[in-house]
Order: sequence, then structure tokens, then C-alpha cells
Amino acid sequence: MDAHLFRRCCDALTPLLQGARLEKLQEPAPGLLALTFFGGGRKRLLCLRHGRKDPFLFVTEQRLTAGIAPSAAVMRLRKYAAGRRVAACVPCYWARQLWLLPAGSSSASLPWLVLDLREGPGLRFLAPDATPEEERPAWPEPQELAAALQDWRSWPVLTPALRRTLALLEPPEQWALLEDLRQGGGDIFLYALAGGPCRAVSAWPLPAPLREGLRMAAEAAQARAVTEQGGDDILPLLERAGADLVLARLAADAAKEADRPLSRRETKLRRLLDKLREEEARLTGMCAAGADALALQAELWRWPADLRAPSVKVSAGAHGPAREIALDPRYSVREAMTRFFHTAARGKRGLVHLGERRAALEAELAALRAARGLGLPVSAPASAGASADVAGLAAAAPRNVQVFVSEDGFVLLRGRDAKGNL
Repeated sequence: MDAHLFRRCCDALTPLLQGARLEKLQEPAPGLLALTFFGGGRKRLLCLRHGRKDPFLFVTEQRLTAGIAPSAAVMRLRKYAAGRRVAACVPCYWARQLWLLPAGSSSASLPWLVLDLREGPGLRFLAPDATPEEERPAWPEPQELAAALQDWRSWPVLTPALRRTLALLEPPEQWALLEDLRQGGGDIFLYALAGGPCRAVSAWPLPAPLREGLRMAAEAAQARAVTEQGGDDILPLLERAGADLVLARLAADAAKEADRPLSRRETKLRRLLDKLREEEARLTGMCAAGADALALQAELWRWPADLRAPSVKVSAGAHGPAREIALDPRYSVREAMTRFFHTAARGKRGLVHLGERRAALEAELAALRAARGLGLPVSAPASAGASADVAGLAAAAPRNVQVFVSEDGFVLLRGRDAKGNL
């Protein structure tokens, strides 16, 4: 989230947070803080996706389930903020921080809850008469803009997203955009593939080359156009963007994580089947020794009983064409014949066991592939090849029961609530 977009978000969010009661602080997924607050007669969820890559802040009324035990950091935030009203709300736009002061603290220093888009949530303790440092960023004048773009580290308002846009505009358009951003307010813009999810959100209209970059970055969707939706109703637009850019990605990551054990097992099964094919070729070669043994048996009268030779020639007959059979000179022809019979018998027994093992592995692999789509709760779409019995179980399960498939192929049921666990 660009700092200019963060500024628009905070301007719309601050009136809602001022005086609201902070009810819950949860961590539904790593890098995501969900802060439930009640204000204006409505309960909302403030979602902070923090990190160096693609941080985002938005408000939604959709309920998120934590699903994991709270970390020590979240428990510490709850100690100082949960159940308290917001006495003060101070945004620091260019640092991309939102400072919230929970009311009712009796300590010598006041704990401020800091929502930092880069570093995540944390606590800062300030003296009772102190407030977060006020930001006074400098804005480049038109005659300074060219030099400012070269020395952008000295100008916090020239964010990376803004610099990418300014590089594609003519000087008059650059000055007009900077002045609009300096004044604040205005629309924000969502960009999505036609009929698809939101791919970017901006505090200003993106130039055509940047829109084309969004289209080309979408895999298997290069033929679809990028649509633009703008408006000054900031929070609903950010909620839609957050659902696509944050929640949908988290759901995809969760699906990938749940599917990982099944994927590893499937890879192992494929490798085992490859080894079985190699073993089958070896055993088939052993069985071929039976034809050589029968050919030697049919012509034993031709050679002395104690003949030892590197090879002997046999004529065409019921056991194959005329050929030369290689022998081990350490053994006589009769001993070589016996060894060939023994090798062929071993190969036949091995093929029987190999067939049973292959059938078991192929059955497990088929069941695993059928269950790949059920590695998540049944609300996720099942794979196209899901077997009728497993899919039927998922469809027949009550809404408060989740269906999972374990790494070893067992179906597991877990209740969403106490009633579902009965």
C-alpha cells in the first residue's frame, strides 16, 4: 500500500476509530492482524497485512477465524488494548503508521498501539503529555521536481509508486498530479482483469503502460483487458481490494499448505512406481532365462556332462530360434541349466509380488489424487477427479463440520463449533 493510498485510508478510517471500542485482536495468519472494533453502532474488522512486500490496510465486516493459538506478541497487545476505547487516533502517513491510544491506562507512560504496515503491530510507551511526532513533509515545487526525482530519498512524498507514474507523464501532468496529492481527497482507483479479481489499487489513475504491465503480469490471462473502477467511497473500495489482494491470497496459501503433505506423498508414490517399472524389466529378464534353460535341457545329449565353456550354440526349436547362449565357465552345462531354471523361477515369483505391490500403490495414488481437492475444508472446490464416495461424504457433512484428508489418506472430521464436535 502506497503512502498516498494509506493517507486516503486513514482519513476515512480515523472518524470510525475515534471513540470506538477495541474488542478483539487476532492473528488469522502469519503477517495478518485482525482488530475487531465497535463504533457507530456497527462491528467491523480492521485488517493489517504487514511486511515488506504488498502490505495493506482495510476494513471489512467479514468474519475471520484465527484458527491458531495467539502468539506471545498478540497476547501482549491484548493486555494493553483489548476491551478499551480509542482515546486518540494519530496517523503518520509517510511512515505508514497508525497510532491508537487505548483509554484507561493507569501507568506512568501511556501505551500506544502502533499499526505499522512494514514492521507490523507493536506498542510504544510515551509520557502522558507526549504525542507521536507530527510529520511535516516537504513537497517539491515544479522547478524542483526534476532534481527531486533524482534525489528522491530526501523527499518522502515521492514514493516508489508515485515515481513510476511521474516517469511516464509530461511535466504539466506531473505538476498537476503532485498538487492533487498535496491537497488530499479525491477518488481512488481499482484495477482488475475483466471479470477477474482486483490486481492493484492506486490513489491516482495509472498511466496506460502501467495498466498494460498489470495485464501482462497475469498468467494465462494476457488476452483480457484491465478495467478501472474509481470513486471517493474509500473504505468499500479498499475492502474489495483487500478481499482480492489479501484474503484471497491467504486462502490460496492455506490451500497450498494443506495440499503440501498430499503433494509430497503423491511424488513419493510416483517415484516408487518408477522403481517398480525398473524392477519389472529386471524380473522379466530373469524370466527369459527359462527359455535358455529349456533349450539347454533339450540338447544336453550333445555335450559331455562336465563340459565347461563360455558359450554353447543351440539349434532352433520349441524354445526359440538358433542362438548362442552365454555361460559361466565356472559351471558345467548341466549346472548352468539348473541355475537358469532357478533364476527364471525367482523372476516369476518376483513378478507376482510386484504386481500386488503395484496394484496397492496405484490404488493409493488414485485415492490420493481424488482427495487432493479435499485437503481444505469442504467450502473449497473439489478436484475434478474426486471419487464419488469422498465427494459424497463432503457434500453430506453438516455445515458446522469440516472434512480433511490426512497425509496417509484417512478422512478426518472436525467441528466448527461445540455442536459440530458432538
